Amino acid sequence: MGESVNNNIKIGNIQINIKVLSAFIICSFLIFAGIVRILSYLRESFISQIIEDTFLYYFAYHPKSYFNVNFFKILATPSIIAFIYFIFRGLNDKYDDDGRQKKIDEWRKVNFNSGIFRFWLVLMISLCWIPIEVIKFHFKDTFYPFSTLEDPLVNLIALTAGGILCYFLMKYLPFNQLITKLK
Repeated sequence: MGESVNNNIKIGNIQINIKVLSAFIICSFLIFAGIVRILSYLRESFISQIIEDTFLYYFAYHPKSYFNVNFFKILATPSIIAFIYFIFRGLNDKYDDDGRQKKIDEWRKVNFNSGIFRFWLVLMISLCWIPIEVIKFHFKDTFYPFSTLEDPLVNLIALTAGGILCYFLMKYLPFNQLITKLK
């Protein structure tokens, strides 16, 4: 395939950063899982039927599965963080096609290594889930999706665990260039 140099794979006249590629794959998976989960809430639609008949079934909402309704929430905050990461990658694109660094506007700079930034970002996203969970348990008969197997304490623990996981793992999200042309 190619030879490995540090965190890079050299293929012909290009070099691929393995760390950035890994982050892209993981973030893409999280976004994909989140989108499939949301689409599975659409009852009686052709999309829900497609999901039920394929491997996507494992990401879908199943009201009769204790694990599914309570612990899938661990991926809720990471899915949103992954989407935000891709947005900031686009805003922070600081390399031109030749791999040379270009100047970017100050407002576009985002530092995922900053503990304060990570804390506030995760906190803001996590606080969005609390009203949804409160409404869900106060209007059980009219709120969908809701399962009788859901436990508010377990939901809160799962959402908190997902937020904590995000806080510690976000600092490893790279903003380096994915592909570099070699001369």
